[in-house]
Amino acid sequence: MKKDLKINTFYIIVGLASFLFSFLAVLALMHLGKISYNYPMTQVVVKDFGNGLKEVREDINRQDYITSFEFITPMGENLILPGGGWRVIDIDYGLGDFHTYRNRLKLYYLATLKEFRYVLIIWAIIFGAVYFFRKFKIKLI
Repeated sequence: MKKDLKINTFYIIVGLASFLFSFLAVLALMHLGKISYNYPMTQVVVKDFGNGLKEVREDINRQDYITSFEFITPMGENLILPGGGWRVIDIDYGLGDFHTYRNRLKLYYLATLKEFRYVLIIWAIIFGAVYFFRKFKIKLI
């Protein structure tokens, strides 16, 4: 006896569409995260003006490479991402190459992959709701 397994193509389409939607939703949510960067140790300069007044500042070499990016997701996770060959000068100035959307999108994408569990949770909720309401008809009396 041969048994056939029948899968409704509707559920395959809904599964793929809900996965795509959940991935894009989490990617859009990552835009609310905060990006900061770490750079190599700098020289601290202390100027003494007398009368107990001192000025303390850091001398940052703008040509140094970024060691890593810190991305704090809206879910509260602190992700450490590679520096990617960027220099401090690229990020400090608003007209630097880093501030184009295409370059920041790479960080959002990597953060989405690291927070992939939220993609799966949203996918399961959407797919489960569609399956439930397709399988069971609810009538209000």
